Amino acid sequence: MPGDLMTIGEWPAKLLRAMAIVDRVHDIYSVQPDVLPGFSKETCLFTSLAIRDFLVAVGFKDATVRGCTALVRAITLQDEDIWSVGLGVPDQAPIPGKFNGHAVCTIPSIEFFVDSTLYPAIRPYWKDALPGMLAGPYQAPYLSDKIMGRHPIARAEMTLDDRKLEVIWLDRPELQWKKDIDFAVKSVRRRRIVEEMVRMFLAQEN
Repeated sequence: MPGDLMTIGEWPAKLLRAMAIVDRVHDIYSVQPDVLPGFSKETCLFTSLAIRDFLVAVGFKDATVRGCTALVRAITLQDEDIWSVGLGVPDQAPIPGKFNGHAVCTIPSIEFFVDSTLYPAIRPYWKDALPGMLAGPYQAPYLSDKIMGRHPIARAEMTLDDRKLEVIWLDRPELQWKKDIDFAVKSVRRRRIVEEMVRMFLAQEN
């Protein structure tokens, strides 16, 4: 992808066209009335909901949102830890006005997911290897090898000259995202963003 979105794997042409629009979701958000530029890069649930609504509108009818944790860590080529950070870590203290977890958009029928808000996890230790957005395959939770008491559902790895970067997404089905303000209250703003994404997608096909 030409922007911030990294796509892993081979996918149908229609999905890749949709991802070209998803790659622009933060730019579309930033020109909405009464918003702070860049704010959407830290609002995983709101942005995942907008992507879900867009994907449903263009034909991926089972697109949905999934609660999770994203763990990012840099390790040496000998698998020694250098630095790590987590988004939506279980048992973290709630922050008023923010979703107490991490969220991605998934398409279960093809086991595909989009994480549109990895930006807060970017650190110098990653040496620019971590994209702000990442999309690729996920699967049902592994039956073993829990991390922080949670089952992994997806993993990505990038190898640099002197280290490796690993991202692991952990399942958090207990997160009740439908009770969050981003789902219940901000639907009008989300609708404007989705309408623009759909318009751009249809313009691609003409």
